[in-house]
Amino acid sequence: SSTGRYVAFSSNATNLVAGTVNAVNREDRADLEGGTIVLVSTSGALPTPETCDSSHPSISDDGEVIAFRSNCQFDALDTNAVDDVYVRRVGAATTVFASRTFFNTAPSYPGGGNPGARAPRITSNGNYVVFESNASNLVLYRPPGRIAVDLYRRSVAPGALAIGIVALTKITSSGGTYSI
Repeated sequence: SSTGRYVAFSSNATNLVAGTVNAVNREDRADLEGGTIVLVSTSGALPTPETCDSSHPSISDDGEVIAFRSNCQFDALDTNAVDDVYVRRVGAATTVFASRTFFNTAPSYPGGGNPGARAPRITSNGNYVVFESNASNLVLYRPPGRIAVDLYRRSVAPGALAIGIVALTKITSSGGTYSI
């Protein structure tokens, strides 16, 4: 966080969060003032350890919103078994499937494989997440056969992800390098 009170990090330690039994990479948030650590890579209000891999946390200025990459299925819409981007609101105990498509489905990838969505970055206010992907169906139209990586921005502000409101913007289609 911008104050240094909260730190998001990846860990496979089993002694940081009570009930963690699997030594797999997951996302945690430490409160350096309060001396607590909470599990971030979880799907529900109760922090249940997952048996899949998560990484690359990005934390908002206030430390309450954390974006991360995971191959876990934290949402019923996530049916592709590849890396996706999720956003966790710690205080609200909610996790949002940020890399879902315009059609509220799991992304598909040209040529198969396991490219997924990756490199999430949350904005300072926690209202937007930016990530990269070469999925063919994230936005309404993407040229057929395109396999280059594109950069996307999704609104994850509270209330922005209601049914029928999908704010996903393709930022670029150059396939170059990005600094976020």
